[in-house]
Amino acid sequence: RPPLLELFKSDKRRLDQKPGCKVRFLRHEQTIGLMAAKLTGGKAAVGDVVAFFDCHCSPKPGWHEEILQQINENPRRMVVPGITDLDLDTFDEKANSAVNAKCYLTFDLDFKWFDDDSDFVPTISGGLIVMGREWFNLTGGFDEEMHGWGGENLDQSLRAWLCGGEITRAKSSRV
Repeated sequence: RPPLLELFKSDKRRLDQKPGCKVRFLRHEQTIGLMAAKLTGGKAAVGDVVAFFDCHCSPKPGWHEEILQQINENPRRMVVPGITDLDLDTFDEKANSAVNAKCYLTFDLDFKWFDDDSDFVPTISGGLIVMGREWFNLTGGFDEEMHGWGGENLDQSLRAWLCGGEITRAKSSRV
């Protein structure tokens, strides 16, 4: 298998080419599942803040500014960016895209988006979350026994709320 860096050579948005941005690629020898892989990345992080974005995301310029401000205000805070719709051929944000950040689950475990005036988020979407590395480690990170997609949004949301943290959205951040 080629090194991951080879796969990204033609991508002009490569983070490893941006000044001051340090990126490491971690690769498991065998498939371990999405949450365990994210946990590996979170534990290996050395910066003050860890961001988890699914592979089908395209952060916009300045996406991090409000998020970092919110985490600096409260280190026990998870921050959700505005989640937009992408054109899957270009990875550009679709014109007139909806911007979602807040979720809830119904009693039959149906995942729903909603919006209101509050910046507090009851349940994260799962694929897009940013928090301080220390808070990630204090809450135990992701559940390493969760091998597939789904459920991490509840897991992380409950960890935040039950461990004395909070979850907010960053309205100016678009991913």
